Amino acid sequence: MSDCTDLLGALGDYLDGDEQTTMCQELKKHMAGCAKCRLVVDTARRTVELYRGEELVEFPTDFRQRLHGNLKDAWMRRPRATASAPR
Repeated sequence: MSDCTDLLGALGDYLDGDEQTTMCQELKKHMAGCAKCRLVVDTARRTVELYRGEELVEFPTDFRQRLHGNLKDAWMRRPRATASAPR
């Protein structure tokens, strides 16, 4: 994989256990050298495992508001790809 954003194309299949596709094989290779992508995949995997559980976990309102605020702040601070300017 040449770019971390390619991760999103294979993430669902990878988490579903369909690791034999070419994209998933490339994802595994990419994650071997990319700690950020490993973190994304591990976090997504844990989230799926929590939702598969039998018990629904309800977060306190103040925690949920802080979490959403932190996620929104992180999203706004993320590096954005810039288009190449014509020469």
